[in-house]
Amino acid sequence: MRPNLTVNFGLRWEIVPAIDIANKRGTVPANGALDLNPYGPLFASNSSVTFNQLLANLPSTTQLVPGGKANGNPFWKTRYHNFAPSVAIAWTPFSQKTVLRAGYSLSYVRDTLTVLSNILSANASLHTGTAVNPTAGDPLSVINAGTNQVLAAPPLVLPVLQYKNFLNGFSATGQSLGVAAFDQNLRTPYVQQFSFGVQRAITQADAVEVRYVGNHGVGLYRAQDLDQINLTPALLSEFNTIADNVLNGHTAPTPVLTATGFPTASLSSSTFKTALQQGAAGRFWFLVQSNCTFAFLNKTGCAGLGSFPANYFIANPITGQARLFNNSYRSNYNSLQVEYRRATSHGLQFQANYTYGKTLSNSGVNGSQSETDTSVDLRNPAFNYTRAGFDITHTFHGLGTYQLPIGRGRRFASKGIVGRVLEGWQIGALTTWRSGAPVAILSGYGTVTYNPSGYTNPAVAVGMTDRQVCGSIGVYQTGGVPSFLPLNFVIAGSGPGLTQGANPAVLANPAAGQLGDRFLRNGCSGLNFRNIDANIVKRTRIKERANFELRVEFFNLPNNLRFAVPSSATTTINSANFGQVTTITGAGAREIQLNGRLNF
Repeated sequence: MRPNLTVNFGLRWEIVPAIDIANKRGTVPANGALDLNPYGPLFASNSSVTFNQLLANLPSTTQLVPGGKANGNPFWKTRYHNFAPSVAIAWTPFSQKTVLRAGYSLSYVRDTLTVLSNILSANASLHTGTAVNPTAGDPLSVINAGTNQVLAAPPLVLPVLQYKNFLNGFSATGQSLGVAAFDQNLRTPYVQQFSFGVQRAITQADAVEVRYVGNHGVGLYRAQDLDQINLTPALLSEFNTIADNVLNGHTAPTPVLTATGFPTASLSSSTFKTALQQGAAGRFWFLVQSNCTFAFLNKTGCAGLGSFPANYFIANPITGQARLFNNSYRSNYNSLQVEYRRATSHGLQFQANYTYGKTLSNSGVNGSQSETDTSVDLRNPAFNYTRAGFDITHTFHGLGTYQLPIGRGRRFASKGIVGRVLEGWQIGALTTWRSGAPVAILSGYGTVTYNPSGYTNPAVAVGMTDRQVCGSIGVYQTGGVPSFLPLNFVIAGSGPGLTQGANPAVLANPAAGQLGDRFLRNGCSGLNFRNIDANIVKRTRIKERANFELRVEFFNLPNNLRFAVPSSATTTINSANFGQVTTITGAGAREIQLNGRLNF
């Protein structure tokens, strides 16, 4: 545009077609997302449809049918207005020594194959099997599934009634078979990227640059489980009463449990008693409704459930989970970046950069390509918005090389045999330092939702702030396995370095019906990472276009032992391994490598 101003602009039109399946090898609910929540808004009991009515009309409840546009049930609509602009500006307003740069771009995310597989695999209808009960004298092919099966596979009949899947795949101690559906208004996720920076040349060889870099993920894919228990104040209060009755031998009335006809003898089983001991109200009521629904549909118990609204406990009672695949993920990244560069001058070349950044997201604690984790609490979606699992606050990189000023064309010994012998020496180093990755100090109890392990529900700090807990993270030697928390944070185990979980006077489980401390869900940073690699190089000229190079390379030169805080197995306060540091990150011990080569 002008000699001191450059502008580049582009526009890309992207069409990401909705995936289709020509055959019938993928099923979806016949009514799409409406089958996940068929009886009205979430957490609002609909008294006009009871369990008795559901039982009387089972054939008309949720059905699974072949999915895809070719089968009359498109997964979602293809969007034709995905325009992705990009613009970049470079401006030298004062002199050639100062350059201002700015940029913006929008790009669409193409993840459809992975997510399609994950969602369709949740709908049980295409897996069939035959039970084989061999008797003496039967041929080997009947006994060994790896040989030709002599029994015909059972027929595959579509549509499939979901209530039959629920009954056939019922689990008394966990989630039974569920369904998953695509949001018909699903759109293509996109990421906006933006930057602004100032570069200043200090000398002919040296330059420094300061820039802001950020991005914003919009409408990213996610699968929300709508079957969160409707933990009303009445159910929470009754849970506390049931826990007191079972654990302390009291006999206070329990109106809801009694009205359903749930067998109170089952409360003494480990499945329910453990939930009561943990204050896992969400898990407890989920298991109650699941077991009661199973008995009611089979007409073997829980007759009183018939008068309850069909969505009294969860959105769709004939599903173990009801996942809606939608665009509810989002992310934000903001950073300040500073970089210094020195081109090779007087034998020295150097580059260093530092980044101070933060990535926030409402994804899961650890993040996964499966894209099917759900919110900790659908009633409180903001609770999930924390540091992303890969967020690093501080990062520093430095690298450089220095050629010794000896030999031909150099400052010292530029002539003679001494120069020939001593020339060609170079030393180099690469260093990295970064702060620790996020650490989630978790409870592991489903106090609000079912959540099979409750692993995303954080713990509660006792007698100190969350930030004080995070500030205590380090490396502590206990005579055995190292710990990332002080000794007073854990209950000592049977041997040095072993633990039995967290000290409840410091870290506790949230109460029934409550979530833990949000900041402890990825708010802490783990152990820092430091590393230095170095090399020494000697190049001996043989001819004008040939030289021999001898290199000595050092990896992890200081021989640092770089501990990591690896997984929920050691960050869950009720784990027997809580607090332990059991893995290292990056390379192991120092390595020294010697090699030579002929360059020509």
